[in-house]
Amino acid sequence: MTPPEPPPPPPQIGEQVTGQQANAQAGFHATNLKKATEALDSIRVWSEAFTAAELEALGLPEGTGDEFKSAMAEVVNIANALRTTQFLKKLWGMGV
Repeated sequence: MTPPEPPPPPPQIGEQVTGQQANAQAGFHATNLKKATEALDSIRVWSEAFTAAELEALGLPEGTGDEFKSAMAEVVNIANALRTTQFLKKLWGMGV
C-alpha cells in the first residue's frame, strides 16, 4: 500500500509555492524581523539616557516624549520573546 499523495502547496497569487520557496521567504522575513528588533532595541538603549522632555528637545514632536518612552519600553518584551524562540531561529540560520 502506498501512502496518499500530500496535498498541493497553497496557491500564492495563482502560483504553486514550493517548499524551497516557502523556506526562503520565511528565512528572509525571519531574518528581517531579527534585524528590525535588534535595531529597535539599540534605539531603546540609547533613549534610556534621556527623559521624555529631553527627547522632545532633541526633535521629537511636543507632547510625544512619554509615548516614545512607552513604545521603547515595549521593545524589551519583543526582544525577549524573539530570543526565546526555538524554531524561528532555524529560519535565520542560528540553529537551536
